[in-house]
Amino acid sequence: MILLNETRKKILSIISEDGRANLSSIAKKLGISHVAVRKHLMKMLETNFVKIKALINPEIMKLRLAIALIEAEDYK
Repeated sequence: MILLNETRKKILSIISEDGRANLSSIAKKLGISHVAVRKHLMKMLETNFVKIKALINPEIMKLRLAIALIEAEDYK
């Protein structure tokens, strides 16, 4: 299990807002070196704590969110 310390929480917060943020800009915001940021990111990627994926913009595609709530006795 990977330890999610404050630095990693901040890194995740930054890349969740801007997935294209480079190591230097993240490092500057956190007051650490870009090498440290890379080590944190690589560790999170190696342990599958973080996965890199592309997301679509539902607004551009004019998609709407629909939620269906279902009550069940168990997961089966």
